[in-house]
Formats: sequence, structure tokens, C-alpha cells
Amino acid sequence: MDALLSLPWIPIPGIANPVGDIPAFRRGIELPEYDNSFVKIASPAVAFYRGGKVEDFFDEVDGFSGGIGVQVPEITMFGSPDRGFPRIYPNVLAMLQKHGGAIFEVPMLVKFPQHAGGLFYQKGLALDLVGSDLVHVGALMVSHPGQEIDAAGVTRGWFHRVGEDGIWRREPHNDDCPCGTDWPHERHMASLYIVEHLLAEPAEFDE
Repeated sequence: MDALLSLPWIPIPGIANPVGDIPAFRRGIELPEYDNSFVKIASPAVAFYRGGKVEDFFDEVDGFSGGIGVQVPEITMFGSPDRGFPRIYPNVLAMLQKHGGAIFEVPMLVKFPQHAGGLFYQKGLALDLVGSDLVHVGALMVSHPGQEIDAAGVTRGWFHRVGEDGIWRREPHNDDCPCGTDWPHERHMASLYIVEHLLAEPAEFDE
């Protein structure tokens, strides 16, 4: 319940405020509350998300060596490709070879349970071409106290070697994420597969 209640709040559209430009918000997920939880001043850990983008301060993303920013739909973070999806990303690789790095940003904040109660949210994926065929895949994270993103950075992730057959295979590296948990990094590769599909068939995501 704490994790669900820590999800970002989102604006309520179409509400005219007689005292000026003060937006109204609702919880990202409407949940029943049975205790009086009214507070006059919200904690900085409550995110009132108004659609801020990392691309607005792209050059200040900590841990990102530079490249291109791409806006992608939220299905990138929440979609689930078929089990055993191919680890082949030719369009992503071509983008990395051209730009050196890429950030794929979703139009929302994603709160995972391990970040419940804090200021940090995932906002997408960040990739760096470390060598001619070695790619680092990390999470794009933001700090969002109150109503604004105030910092962004890339977490340490996994490294993948691109074989001659085009398959991306994990390669242990000294700079690997030390979390010792596979699922976040496997989730990154699943999200990247959706990005690959988006780049190959962009018309399917025009809506």
C-alpha cells in the first residue's frame, strides 16, 4: 500500500481555478483511504507531475556521455513482449552508432517499490555505445520533489556484447550494477525490444 500511495499525482484537466493558475491534482491510481490523511503542506516526496521532460536539460544528465534523446510512449515501460523475445536490436544499434548514446524517455514517472517514499523515479532507458560492439544499458532516473524535475542521471546497468549474428549477449563488466538482482535489467531489455519495434514500425505508435 505504501508503494501504491507513493505513485505520482497527475493533473486534473479542465478545472478552472478562480484564484489563478494553480493546478489541481489527483492520485495516479485512485485508492480508497480510510484514515484522515489530510496534510496542509505535502512532503517533497509527493510528486505532482506536470509532464516535465529530461530533454529540457539534456546536457545535465549525470552519467550520460551524450547522444540523442527520443520520446517514446509509456507502453515502453509497461508492455510485455512474448517470452523468449529475440535480443536483436538493429535499429537501436544503428542509432547508437550514429549518435554514440541514446535516451528513450517516457511521458510519465515510474515508481518501483524499492524507491517508495523517496524522490526518485524511472523516466526511461539510457544507452551508451562503449566500444564498437559493447553497449551499456541503464535506467534513466530523475529526482522529482513537488512539481518539478530537479535532477536526472543514469544508473549503472548491464553491458551487452553485440555478436556477428546481431544478438546482444550480457557480458560481465567491472562497472556492472551491484544490485545482484536480474529482473530490473531483464526488464530493461524487454523495454528495449519494444523501443526496437517502435523504431521499426513507428506508425503503430502515432496515436
